[in-house]
Amino acid sequence: MPTARESNSYLYINAMTYQYLHKADIHTAEYRTFLEAYHGEGSYESWRRRMEWYWQLGDESYRVLAAKRGTEFVGQSCAYRVKVCINQNIHEFWWSIDTFVLGTMRGKGIGKKLQAQLHQDVPNFSSAWYSPANGAIKRKCGGHGILTFPYAYYPVSCYCSILLELALKKVISSKITLPHLRLPHFYSTLNAWRHGLDKTYTISEISQDAIPSLSPLMDEFLKYEPFYVIRSEEYLRWKYIDNPDLRCRALTISKGNAIVGVVVFSHASDNLFVASTVRTVKIYESLFRKDSGLTHRHLLLAVADYLKQHHIKVDGIQSLQAIKYRPALAYPFSGTELLSTLKVEKLPSGYITLIDQDMEH
Repeated sequence: MPTARESNSYLYINAMTYQYLHKADIHTAEYRTFLEAYHGEGSYESWRRRMEWYWQLGDESYRVLAAKRGTEFVGQSCAYRVKVCINQNIHEFWWSIDTFVLGTMRGKGIGKKLQAQLHQDVPNFSSAWYSPANGAIKRKCGGHGILTFPYAYYPVSCYCSILLELALKKVISSKITLPHLRLPHFYSTLNAWRHGLDKTYTISEISQDAIPSLSPLMDEFLKYEPFYVIRSEEYLRWKYIDNPDLRCRALTISKGNAIVGVVVFSHASDNLFVASTVRTVKIYESLFRKDSGLTHRHLLLAVADYLKQHHIKVDGIQSLQAIKYRPALAYPFSGTELLSTLKVEKLPSGYITLIDQDMEH
Protein backbone atom coordinates (compact mmCIF):
# COMPACT_ATOMS: atom_id res chain seq x y z
CA MET A 1 0.00 0.00 0.00
CA PRO A 2 1.43 3.45 -0.85
CA THR A 3 2.14 5.60 2.19
CA ALA A 4 1.92 9.35 2.62
CA ARG A 5 5.74 9.46 2.52
CA GLU A 6 5.84 8.07 -1.01
CA SER A 7 4.98 11.42 -2.61
CA ASN A 8 7.61 10.89 -5.30
CA SER A 9 5.96 7.66 -6.44
CA TYR A 10 3.92 8.37 -9.56
CA LEU A 11 1.36 6.29 -11.42
CA TYR A 12 1.43 7.13 -15.12
CA ILE A 13 -1.98 6.59 -16.69
CA ASN A 14 -2.94 8.08 -20.07
CA ALA A 15 -0.34 10.88 -19.79
CA MET A 16 -1.63 11.87 -16.32
CA THR A 17 0.29 11.38 -13.10
CA TYR A 18 -1.37 10.40 -9.82
CA GLN A 19 0.61 11.35 -6.73
CA TYR A 20 0.16 11.15 -2.95
CA LEU A 21 1.02 14.55 -1.51
CA HIS A 22 3.14 15.63 1.46
CA LYS A 23 2.02 18.49 3.72
CA ALA A 24 4.57 20.74 2.00
CA ASP A 25 2.96 20.11 -1.40
CA ILE A 26 -0.21 22.00 -0.50
CA HIS A 27 1.80 25.16 0.18
CA THR A 28 3.07 25.47 -3.39
CA ALA A 29 1.91 28.09 -5.87
CA GLU A 30 0.76 25.34 -8.24
CA TYR A 31 -1.54 23.79 -5.63
CA ARG A 32 -2.91 27.19 -4.61
CA THR A 33 -3.75 27.93 -8.25
CA PHE A 34 -5.56 24.58 -8.49
CA LEU A 35 -7.71 25.13 -5.38
CA GLU A 36 -8.68 28.65 -6.37
CA ALA A 37 -9.45 27.54 -9.92
CA TYR A 38 -11.98 25.09 -8.50
CA HIS A 39 -13.31 26.80 -5.32
CA GLY A 40 -12.90 30.42 -6.33
CA GLU A 41 -10.43 33.22 -5.83
CA GLY A 42 -9.52 33.77 -2.18
CA SER A 43 -10.59 30.25 -1.11
CA TYR A 44 -7.08 28.86 -0.65
CA GLU A 45 -6.45 29.85 2.96
CA SER A 46 -9.63 28.25 4.31
CA TRP A 47 -9.00 25.03 2.37
CA ARG A 48 -5.34 24.90 3.45
CA ARG A 49 -6.41 25.35 7.07
CA ARG A 50 -8.99 22.58 6.68
CA MET A 51 -6.42 20.17 5.19
CA GLU A 52 -3.90 20.91 7.92
CA TRP A 53 -6.61 20.09 10.45
CA TYR A 54 -7.10 16.69 8.81
CA TRP A 55 -3.34 16.14 8.92
CA GLN A 56 -3.47 16.46 12.72
CA LEU A 57 -4.63 12.84 12.61
CA GLY A 58 -1.12 11.88 11.47
CA ASP A 59 0.68 11.36 8.18
CA GLU A 60 -0.59 7.77 7.93
CA SER A 61 -4.22 8.66 8.72
CA TYR A 62 -4.85 11.25 6.01
CA ARG A 63 -4.21 10.74 2.29
CA VAL A 64 -4.35 13.32 -0.48
CA LEU A 65 -4.17 11.74 -3.94
CA ALA A 66 -3.70 14.35 -6.67
CA ALA A 67 -3.97 14.11 -10.45
CA LYS A 68 -1.45 16.17 -12.42
CA ARG A 69 -0.87 17.06 -16.04
CA GLY A 70 2.79 17.99 -16.12
CA THR A 71 3.23 20.37 -13.18
CA GLU A 72 -0.46 21.40 -13.19
CA PHE A 73 -2.85 19.97 -10.59
CA VAL A 74 -6.17 19.06 -12.21
CA GLY A 75 -7.97 16.90 -9.62
CA GLN A 76 -7.79 15.24 -6.23
CA SER A 77 -9.46 12.73 -3.94
CA CYS A 78 -8.79 12.38 -0.22
CA ALA A 79 -9.43 9.96 2.64
CA TYR A 80 -9.00 9.93 6.39
CA ARG A 81 -8.97 7.11 8.92
CA VAL A 82 -11.16 6.52 11.96
CA LYS A 83 -12.16 3.50 14.03
CA VAL A 84 -15.68 2.11 13.87
CA CYS A 85 -17.49 -0.47 15.91
CA ILE A 86 -19.61 -2.90 13.88
CA ASN A 87 -21.49 -5.62 15.72
CA GLN A 88 -19.13 -5.21 18.71
CA ASN A 89 -15.98 -5.55 16.55
CA ILE A 90 -13.50 -2.72 15.95
CA HIS A 91 -12.48 -1.93 12.35
CA GLU A 92 -10.15 0.52 10.63
CA PHE A 93 -12.35 2.70 8.43
CA TRP A 94 -11.39 5.25 5.78
CA TRP A 95 -13.82 8.02 4.84
CA SER A 96 -13.81 9.34 1.27
CA ILE A 97 -13.70 13.16 1.17
CA ASP A 98 -12.91 16.12 -1.09
CA THR A 99 -13.04 14.59 -4.56
CA PHE A 100 -13.11 17.15 -7.37
CA VAL A 101 -11.72 17.70 -10.86
CA LEU A 102 -11.29 21.00 -12.71
CA GLY A 103 -14.18 21.70 -15.07
CA THR A 104 -11.84 21.87 -18.06
CA MET A 105 -10.65 18.31 -17.34
CA ARG A 106 -13.97 16.57 -16.76
CA GLY A 107 -15.07 13.73 -18.97
CA LYS A 108 -11.57 12.27 -19.16
CA GLY A 109 -12.05 9.64 -16.43
CA ILE A 110 -9.77 11.42 -13.95
CA GLY A 111 -12.23 11.27 -11.05
CA LYS A 112 -12.84 7.57 -11.70
CA LYS A 113 -9.12 6.82 -11.63
CA LEU A 114 -8.61 8.78 -8.41
CA GLN A 115 -11.44 6.90 -6.74
CA ALA A 116 -10.29 3.53 -8.09
CA GLN A 117 -6.79 4.10 -6.72
CA LEU A 118 -8.04 4.91 -3.22
CA HIS A 119 -10.39 1.92 -3.29
CA GLN A 120 -7.32 -0.19 -4.01
CA ASP A 121 -4.90 1.48 -1.57
CA VAL A 122 -6.85 1.97 1.67
CA PRO A 123 -8.87 -0.68 3.55
CA ASN A 124 -12.60 -0.29 4.13
CA PHE A 125 -12.86 2.80 1.92
CA SER A 126 -16.29 4.31 2.59
CA SER A 127 -18.58 7.19 1.79
CA ALA A 128 -21.91 8.43 3.06
CA TRP A 129 -21.99 11.72 1.18
CA TYR A 130 -21.87 11.63 -2.62
CA SER A 131 -23.69 12.60 -5.81
CA PRO A 132 -25.56 9.87 -7.72
CA ALA A 133 -22.79 9.83 -10.37
CA ASN A 134 -20.05 9.56 -7.74
CA GLY A 135 -22.02 6.83 -5.97
CA ALA A 136 -22.15 4.84 -9.22
CA ILE A 137 -18.35 5.12 -9.54
CA LYS A 138 -17.88 3.90 -5.96
CA ARG A 139 -20.07 0.87 -6.63
CA LYS A 140 -18.06 0.00 -9.75
CA CYS A 141 -14.90 0.23 -7.63
CA GLY A 142 -16.24 -2.36 -5.16
CA GLY A 143 -18.30 -0.35 -2.68
CA HIS A 144 -21.59 -1.82 -1.47
CA GLY A 145 -24.32 -0.57 0.83
CA ILE A 146 -23.75 -1.51 4.48
CA LEU A 147 -26.24 0.87 6.10
CA THR A 148 -29.18 3.06 5.02
CA PHE A 149 -29.93 6.37 6.71
CA PRO A 150 -32.18 9.37 5.95
CA TYR A 151 -30.83 12.74 4.83
CA ALA A 152 -33.67 14.70 6.38
CA TYR A 153 -35.02 18.19 6.95
CA TYR A 154 -37.36 18.65 9.92
CA PRO A 155 -39.24 21.97 9.69
CA VAL A 156 -39.32 24.33 12.63
CA SER A 157 -40.82 27.37 10.92
CA CYS A 158 -40.89 26.70 7.17
CA TYR A 159 -42.13 23.74 5.14
CA CYS A 160 -44.78 24.33 2.45
CA SER A 161 -42.91 27.04 0.51
CA ILE A 162 -39.75 24.91 0.46
CA LEU A 163 -41.74 21.91 -0.75
CA LEU A 164 -43.31 24.04 -3.50
CA GLU A 165 -39.94 25.47 -4.53
CA LEU A 166 -38.42 21.99 -4.85
CA ALA A 167 -41.40 20.82 -6.91
CA LEU A 168 -41.15 23.80 -9.30
CA LYS A 169 -37.40 23.33 -9.67
CA LYS A 170 -38.00 19.73 -10.68
CA VAL A 171 -40.81 20.25 -13.20
CA ILE A 172 -40.08 23.74 -14.60
CA SER A 173 -36.58 25.11 -13.99
CA SER A 174 -33.77 24.56 -11.49
CA LYS A 175 -33.31 28.35 -11.37
CA ILE A 176 -36.66 29.02 -9.72
CA THR A 177 -36.50 30.38 -6.17
CA LEU A 178 -39.39 31.30 -3.91
CA PRO A 179 -39.51 33.46 -0.80
CA HIS A 180 -39.78 31.17 2.21
CA LEU A 181 -42.97 31.63 4.18
CA ARG A 182 -42.09 31.29 7.86
CA LEU A 183 -44.57 30.43 10.60
CA PRO A 184 -42.27 30.95 13.62
CA HIS A 185 -41.80 27.64 15.49
CA PHE A 186 -45.19 26.40 14.25
CA TYR A 187 -44.08 22.89 13.29
CA SER A 188 -41.83 22.28 16.30
CA THR A 189 -44.53 23.52 18.67
CA LEU A 190 -47.09 21.21 17.02
CA ASN A 191 -44.76 18.23 17.53
CA ALA A 192 -43.91 19.30 21.08
CA TRP A 193 -47.59 19.33 22.03
CA ARG A 194 -47.78 15.69 21.04
CA HIS A 195 -44.39 14.33 22.06
CA GLY A 196 -42.47 16.88 24.15
CA LEU A 197 -40.24 16.13 27.13
CA ASP A 198 -42.02 15.78 30.44
CA LYS A 199 -40.98 17.79 33.51
CA THR A 200 -38.94 14.99 35.05
CA TYR A 201 -36.09 15.79 32.62
CA THR A 202 -33.67 18.68 33.14
CA ILE A 203 -31.97 20.30 30.16
CA SER A 204 -28.63 22.07 30.63
CA GLU A 205 -26.29 23.76 28.17
CA ILE A 206 -22.59 22.89 28.29
CA SER A 207 -19.66 24.54 26.54
CA GLN A 208 -18.20 23.25 23.29
CA ASP A 209 -14.91 22.65 25.13
CA ALA A 210 -16.67 20.20 27.47
CA ILE A 211 -17.81 17.84 24.71
CA PRO A 212 -14.70 15.57 24.78
CA SER A 213 -15.29 14.87 28.49
CA LEU A 214 -18.57 13.17 27.46
CA SER A 215 -16.68 10.38 25.68
CA PRO A 216 -17.37 7.71 28.37
CA LEU A 217 -21.09 8.56 28.34
CA MET A 218 -21.23 8.41 24.55
CA ASP A 219 -19.51 5.05 24.63
CA GLU A 220 -22.14 3.78 27.07
CA PHE A 221 -25.04 5.15 24.99
CA LEU A 222 -23.67 3.71 21.73
CA LYS A 223 -22.55 0.25 22.80
CA TYR A 224 -25.68 -1.48 21.53
CA GLU A 225 -25.63 0.16 18.09
CA PRO A 226 -24.75 -2.16 15.17
CA PHE A 227 -22.57 0.60 13.65
CA TYR A 228 -20.92 3.76 14.97
CA VAL A 229 -17.72 5.77 14.71
CA ILE A 230 -15.88 5.40 18.02
CA ARG A 231 -16.07 8.71 19.86
CA SER A 232 -12.89 8.57 21.92
CA GLU A 233 -11.86 11.67 23.85
CA GLU A 234 -9.05 12.21 21.33
CA TYR A 235 -11.47 11.97 18.40
CA LEU A 236 -13.99 14.34 20.01
CA ARG A 237 -11.26 16.85 20.79
CA TRP A 238 -10.10 16.75 17.17
CA LYS A 239 -13.63 17.09 15.82
CA TYR A 240 -15.06 19.69 18.20
CA ILE A 241 -12.13 21.71 19.54
CA ASP A 242 -9.27 21.49 17.03
CA ASN A 243 -11.50 22.07 14.01
CA PRO A 244 -10.87 25.75 13.16
CA ASP A 245 -14.18 26.20 11.35
CA LEU A 246 -16.63 24.46 13.70
CA ARG A 247 -18.85 26.30 16.14
CA CYS A 248 -21.57 24.39 17.93
CA ARG A 249 -23.77 24.16 21.02
CA ALA A 250 -24.41 21.19 23.29
CA LEU A 251 -27.22 20.22 25.67
CA THR A 252 -27.37 17.48 28.26
CA ILE A 253 -30.66 15.92 29.38
CA SER A 254 -30.71 14.63 32.94
CA LYS A 255 -33.08 12.59 35.04
CA GLY A 256 -32.37 12.89 38.71
CA ASN A 257 -28.62 13.31 39.03
CA ALA A 258 -27.74 11.27 35.92
CA ILE A 259 -27.16 12.51 32.38
CA VAL A 260 -29.30 10.32 30.14
CA GLY A 261 -29.08 12.22 26.85
CA VAL A 262 -26.74 14.46 24.85
CA VAL A 263 -27.47 16.54 21.78
CA VAL A 264 -24.89 18.66 19.92
CA PHE A 265 -25.89 21.02 17.12
CA SER A 266 -24.46 23.71 14.88
CA HIS A 267 -25.07 27.43 14.91
CA ALA A 268 -27.73 28.59 12.45
CA SER A 269 -26.53 29.08 8.89
CA ASP A 270 -27.76 28.96 5.29
CA ASN A 271 -27.38 25.45 3.85
CA LEU A 272 -28.38 23.69 0.67
CA PHE A 273 -30.98 20.98 1.19
CA VAL A 274 -31.40 19.09 -2.11
CA ALA A 275 -31.78 22.19 -4.32
CA SER A 276 -33.19 24.81 -1.95
CA THR A 277 -31.23 27.14 0.32
CA VAL A 278 -32.61 26.86 3.84
CA ARG A 279 -31.59 28.36 7.15
CA THR A 280 -30.97 25.44 9.47
CA VAL A 281 -29.03 24.03 12.34
CA LYS A 282 -27.41 20.62 11.91
CA ILE A 283 -27.54 17.94 14.58
CA TYR A 284 -24.04 16.54 15.19
CA GLU A 285 -24.83 14.20 18.08
CA SER A 286 -28.12 12.70 19.24
CA LEU A 287 -27.45 10.17 22.01
CA PHE A 288 -29.39 8.76 24.92
CA ARG A 289 -29.40 5.88 27.34
CA LYS A 290 -31.61 3.10 26.03
CA ASP A 291 -33.68 2.82 29.20
CA SER A 292 -34.07 6.60 29.61
CA GLY A 293 -37.40 6.94 27.84
CA LEU A 294 -35.83 9.39 25.40
CA THR A 295 -35.93 9.22 21.59
CA HIS A 296 -34.22 11.16 18.81
CA ARG A 297 -37.47 13.10 18.48
CA HIS A 298 -37.18 14.34 22.08
CA LEU A 299 -33.63 15.55 21.47
CA LEU A 300 -34.62 17.29 18.24
CA LEU A 301 -37.45 19.05 20.09
CA ALA A 302 -35.01 20.07 22.83
CA VAL A 303 -32.93 21.79 20.12
CA ALA A 304 -36.04 23.46 18.65
CA ASP A 305 -37.05 24.70 22.10
CA TYR A 306 -33.54 26.07 22.68
CA LEU A 307 -33.78 28.00 19.39
CA LYS A 308 -37.16 29.40 20.42
CA GLN A 309 -35.98 30.47 23.88
CA HIS A 310 -32.90 32.20 22.43
CA HIS A 311 -34.83 33.88 19.59
CA ILE A 312 -32.78 32.15 16.88
CA LYS A 313 -34.63 32.19 13.56
CA VAL A 314 -34.36 29.07 11.42
CA ASP A 315 -36.40 27.29 8.77
CA GLY A 316 -35.69 23.86 10.22
CA ILE A 317 -33.24 21.28 11.52
CA GLN A 318 -31.12 18.83 9.49
CA SER A 319 -30.32 15.36 10.78
CA LEU A 320 -29.37 11.89 9.60
CA GLN A 321 -31.50 10.22 12.28
CA ALA A 322 -34.87 8.66 11.43
CA ILE A 323 -37.24 10.69 13.62
CA LYS A 324 -40.99 10.36 14.05
CA TYR A 325 -41.65 14.02 13.33
CA ARG A 326 -44.32 15.30 10.97
CA PRO A 327 -44.04 16.81 8.45
CA ALA A 328 -40.51 16.14 7.20
CA LEU A 329 -38.52 16.00 3.98
CA ALA A 330 -36.08 13.18 3.24
CA TYR A 331 -33.83 12.80 0.21
CA PRO A 332 -33.92 10.38 -1.38
CA PHE A 333 -37.22 9.06 -0.06
CA SER A 334 -35.83 5.53 0.38
CA GLY A 335 -32.75 6.80 2.24
CA THR A 336 -29.05 7.23 1.49
CA GLU A 337 -26.67 4.28 1.60
CA LEU A 338 -23.31 4.22 3.33
CA LEU A 339 -21.10 2.60 0.68
CA SER A 340 -18.01 0.68 1.78
CA THR A 341 -15.54 -1.96 0.66
CA LEU A 342 -15.79 -3.46 4.16
CA LYS A 343 -16.86 -7.08 3.89
CA VAL A 344 -19.92 -7.08 6.12
CA GLU A 345 -23.57 -7.90 5.51
CA LYS A 346 -25.93 -4.93 5.33
CA LEU A 347 -26.79 -3.71 8.82
CA PRO A 348 -30.39 -3.15 9.91
CA SER A 349 -29.53 0.15 11.61
CA GLY A 350 -26.66 2.18 13.00
CA TYR A 351 -25.59 5.56 14.31
CA ILE A 352 -24.28 8.07 11.81
CA THR A 353 -24.61 11.85 12.06
CA LEU A 354 -23.60 15.02 10.26
CA ILE A 355 -20.35 15.19 12.26
CA ASP A 356 -19.16 11.94 10.67
CA GLN A 357 -17.11 11.95 7.47
CA ASP A 358 -16.96 15.66 6.50
CA MET A 359 -20.71 16.32 6.67
CA GLU A 360 -20.50 19.06 9.32
CA HIS A 361 -19.48 21.54 6.63
